[in-house]
Amino acid sequence: MNRRIKANKEYRSHDNRPKAGDAYKLKDKPHRPRPAGAFVDNKDYLLIPRHTSHRRRYIPIGFVEKAKTIPGDATSFIPTDDKVVFGLLVSRLMTLWLDMTGGRLRADYRFGSDTVYNTLPVLNFTVEDRARITECAEKILAERQKLIDRGKSLEMMYKPGDELYYPRLFDAHDQLDKAVYKAYGLPIDINEKDVQVFLFNEYLKSNKTKTSVKK
Repeated sequence: MNRRIKANKEYRSHDNRPKAGDAYKLKDKPHRPRPAGAFVDNKDYLLIPRHTSHRRRYIPIGFVEKAKTIPGDATSFIPTDDKVVFGLLVSRLMTLWLDMTGGRLRADYRFGSDTVYNTLPVLNFTVEDRARITECAEKILAERQKLIDRGKSLEMMYKPGDELYYPRLFDAHDQLDKAVYKAYGLPIDINEKDVQVFLFNEYLKSNKTKTSVKK
């Protein structure tokens, strides 16, 4: 530990360090970590597991309120309390996008901010679409909270194969899926492969390429 602290002091005191930077300012306190700027203002953020089972219909993403926990390297986070963003991330449409664009750890999904989140095609939703998605997202959060109060964790709620144990939660997800599909102009009974084709073509449009995907 002492060796690492000394090495950190040398790093922070280096001549090339910006004098206004956090590292240089703490050069005389090498044992102290640099401030995590994204969390100093106590805002909410969405916590996303970097890996999740390929058997899950939905990614177990949730809010962390008032930045009570700093996320570790096995997670990603989005500093927002926007229920529309949350609704999109926990929809079936998002899992289908992850299935195409995410990485893999054996068969399981690997969520990447650049490869998955930043590439998801997002249309210009109407005020009504946003309100509908928000309402459905809030229902999911409410159902989750009831289960949390009974001692259930997100891992337990979204364990593959256990959906029948939580009918109200997954009914809320079903309503969200319908709202998201409507916002994208998709029929609610669309085949999931067709959803993926649609999303990929929307992605190609937004990147101004002439290539298209066919069924």
